[in-house]
Amino acid sequence: ALAQMLDNLPDEYQAIHRKHNVPLGDFPRPETFRRALKEKADNNLAQFPPLNQRMIVELNEILASYLPRLQGAHSSLINKARGNMPALGSDNPFQPDADWEVSSEEFAAFTAEFEALGPVS
Repeated sequence: ALAQMLDNLPDEYQAIHRKHNVPLGDFPRPETFRRALKEKADNNLAQFPPLNQRMIVELNEILASYLPRLQGAHSSLINKARGNMPALGSDNPFQPDADWEVSSEEFAAFTAEFEALGPVS
């Protein structure tokens, strides 16, 4: 079963993508994943825990709702700390002369806000 799955990883990715709406870009490269599974001598797919649908729903909720709100709050805090609104296109760190340096004061404010959110590891 493992050898057959390894031979058909792109098809397996497609099936998972269709069934669970997992973006294809979230999967590892088939060659890399195939090599990692082959190198591990104790690969027994029966030992993998079954898919937990509740965890998938919760993860999708985090990615769709919580993460964008956190990013929005972070952007607002940066603008507030700098006392100005960004110019159009200034949110591109690859733009020449982009100012993405975070001062120690900004870092302390960001850290305090992050800790106030009660992150769980």
